[in-house]
Amino acid sequence: MVEDIQKIRIRIGKLLKHIHTLKEELRNEKSAAENREQKKFLDVIHLLDDLDSRILKEGKEGLEEQRILLENLLKSWGVHRLPSPMDKIAEFCQVEGHRPSSDKKEGTVLEVLKSGYTRGDVLIRPTSVIVAKKN
Repeated sequence: MVEDIQKIRIRIGKLLKHIHTLKEELRNEKSAAENREQKKFLDVIHLLDDLDSRILKEGKEGLEEQRILLENLLKSWGVHRLPSPMDKIAEFCQVEGHRPSSDKKEGTVLEVLKSGYTRGDVLIRPTSVIVAKKN
């Protein structure tokens, strides 16, 4: 009887260890899947950046339609463009550089280089900005 109880305890220990291993594998797979998903979003966002740049520089007609299609694709995945910061740096901004400005307060956003994107509460990419610095 004591031997049976000991065997059961050993078996339970092995099962608990196996459960722990399975949970760790599941966490790793979930993390890998989230990384693959985020890369997919970033690939489409980079295409949008390229289209925005070409539309701005070359004024290509027809590209605006493609840009809207890509933006709608992102929205269907729950990915949304962040609103442009209004003068001040927000928590979702990444400062890419500074530019002298005599009429703006230091740290004021002067230019948005790339829009930021979120999916729910997850930041996919911060908004890249240029901010003012004193002359």
